[in-house]
Amino acid sequence: MGWNDWLQSVRNLCVTGRPAAASLSWRSGRDTISGRADMSRVTEQLEDRSLLSAPPQVLDVAPGAASSNPGNFLVINDTLFFTATTQANGTELWKTDGTVAGTVLVNDIVPGASSSTPSNLTNVNGTLFFSVSISGSDELWKSDGTSSGTVRIKSQLNTDSGSHPNSFANLNGTLLFSTNRQLWRSDGTESGTVVVDAPINWLERLTVVGDSVFFAAIKSDNSTGRELWKTDGTSTGTVLVKDISPGRGWSDPFDLVNVGGTLFFQANDGTHGLRVWKSDGTTDGTSLVGDDHLYIQNLQSFGNKLFFVGADKLGFEPWVSNGTPAGTYRLGDLNPGQNSSWPYQLVTTEVAFFFSADSQTGRGVWRSDGTPEGTIQITPSTSIILCHRSNSGF
Repeated sequence: MGWNDWLQSVRNLCVTGRPAAASLSWRSGRDTISGRADMSRVTEQLEDRSLLSAPPQVLDVAPGAASSNPGNFLVINDTLFFTATTQANGTELWKTDGTVAGTVLVNDIVPGASSSTPSNLTNVNGTLFFSVSISGSDELWKSDGTSSGTVRIKSQLNTDSGSHPNSFANLNGTLLFSTNRQLWRSDGTESGTVVVDAPINWLERLTVVGDSVFFAAIKSDNSTGRELWKTDGTSTGTVLVKDISPGRGWSDPFDLVNVGGTLFFQANDGTHGLRVWKSDGTTDGTSLVGDDHLYIQNLQSFGNKLFFVGADKLGFEPWVSNGTPAGTYRLGDLNPGQNSSWPYQLVTTEVAFFFSADSQTGRGVWRSDGTPEGTIQITPSTSIILCHRSNSGF
């Protein structure tokens, strides 16, 4: 089967739930993406992935039995950037167009076997931004995919002990990033990479919604715990959205996700426990979404709906929400009774989302259009599919 045939088969399976071939497979290094696989070998949730238009290949970055441990995948235009480890170059930045010849080291930032360990790979209008760690110093770099075009923007980002780059976001062509204790802004130049002066500390989880970046942070005078903030990249535009757990309590917002222009997240207001919240960026517009689920995890966006795993008296099952109590409901009791179905590995397409879950017949792949009647099992318990969407990464 050629690459284009394979790709069309996966697309057919994602959209219709019907495979066009008995077995689909693409191998990269030692990792196999397939239409049928042992569930015990699947260890990570796929997010915003896409496939490259090239023939099937074995991309043996670290030749022989050694593993290159590829990770941090990010697609920019037709190029997949990733990090990989080799004996000769350590852990550095690589790229591929899906062919053996097109899989190359971008730049050996720390020459030889030592590593720069690139992380936080982020696409800002077609330019790759990332951070590296060199001799204990954190630095901001950018790359156009060429060795000469891979350059340092700014060094010494960790100005405080324990402060390291931990979250990057593209806000309308400007990079915003946090270093635990500080919020930074960069236009890709050294002089244009500056700290945004704001009364915040220990910030993380930067998430773009519209013209704002939301994040969790502590007020620098410690008058609040870790709460929900937002910024437009300026000092005056960096403000506390809501003190959800009043005073020095911590609501600790996490699982921040943009759902159709509304921020959804998990937080604990000190009264209801950990619950789903939503925000339009205002204090009054930041509110609890229902109160029926005892435990929540894995918030994901599907069109204008929020998908999450919720646990109530029927155990862990798939739920969706449109942001209202009436529009927040379980998609089904997939493993009837108090036996949880444990949904995970959510991947989405334009018309449906897919996840693996347990049922009375074992673990299988399910397809849902966001309604209970449209949530159906599409593979036997021994099968798995991995589908992809093409807006940000592999």
